[in-house]
Amino acid sequence: MPRRKTDVAAKAVRSTVKRVKPPSPDSVAGKDNGGLPLKPAWLAGRAAEIWDQFAPERMAAGMLTHRDELAFALWCQLGAKVEEGELSSALITQFRLIGNDFGMSPSGKGREQVAVPLPTAAHKFFRD
Repeated sequence: MPRRKTDVAAKAVRSTVKRVKPPSPDSVAGKDNGGLPLKPAWLAGRAAEIWDQFAPERMAAGMLTHRDELAFALWCQLGAKVEEGELSSALITQFRLIGNDFGMSPSGKGREQVAVPLPTAAHKFFRD
């Protein structure tokens, strides 16, 4: 089977992609905060207050990392809209589903990462 000819534009795109360097570990978002998420600067008003209210607890539970900043900020904005009374079935569904990912519902609480205590000598015999 004869080789296909590739157009010049496709070759240019491939060569551009090959030259892209991956980001260094030091430039990854949240690295300057010890890996903890930072409240986005664009988050304002009641949504920022919701972040301040719920984010520390979610971080302590291991449910919020720097990779989740955008999704949690979206949840905060949806929460502000719900509090303002902008209720629609789509908005409530999005708010509920994203909140479930962060353990904000009874079914989502099972996802929390709780530290399991190490067994001691007493636990070995008494199974407390």
